[in-house]
Amino acid sequence: QRSTQSRSSAASDVYKRQAEYMGTIEDAIKWNVHSNTIRNLSSARVSVPPQVVEKTNDNGEVIGYEWKVDLMQSQKHWAGWFTGLTKSFLNIQVPKVLVLAGSDRMDTELTLSLIHI
Repeated sequence: QRSTQSRSSAASDVYKRQAEYMGTIEDAIKWNVHSNTIRNLSSARVSVPPQVVEKTNDNGEVIGYEWKVDLMQSQKHWAGWFTGLTKSFLNIQVPKVLVLAGSDRMDTELTLSLIHI
C-alpha cells in the first residue's frame, strides 16, 4: 500500500503530464481515462466537461479547451489534507459506509481494518 506522501508524488506526476490545452472536450475525456485518473469512460464523459473551459484566440474564436483549475497550485496542501484521515474515519463511533473507486486505492490502515470486520 502506498503512503500519503507517495500518493501525493504520484498525483503530482500525473498532473505534470497533463496537457494544458486540448483540442476538444473528448481529448480531455480520453486523457483522463488513459492516465487512469478516471477509469470508466462513461464516468469521464459526465465528470470531465465541467472541468474545462473554452480557450479562445485574440479574435474570440474557440481554439480548444483548457482546465479551469491548475491543480498544481494546491500541491503543497495535498499531504496535509489526507494525513490522519483514515485514522479519524475509523475512530468515529458511528455507522459508516465507505464507497471507493477501487480497493487498490486504500491505504494499509484501512485495508487492515476491513479485514478485521
